[in-house]
Amino acid sequence: LDRDLRMKHMTITDPTEIVDIEYSNTDERTGYPKMLELTLKSRPSYTVKIEVSEIRTEGPYNTPFSF
Repeated sequence: LDRDLRMKHMTITDPTEIVDIEYSNTDERTGYPKMLELTLKSRPSYTVKIEVSEIRTEGPYNTPFSF
């Protein structure tokens, strides 16, 4: 497994919709996404941008980031 590989894009499909998720920005230290952009195939002009405000990898809980 190459730890330098980073996910950039994901497509989720079901019988009624397709969602494209772009990981447009990642944290250099952890590789976790800092910005996610979601677009529905049925509404391509409407994009939801999710910014990750905090990345926690040293804590006792398995919650690496907060939205």
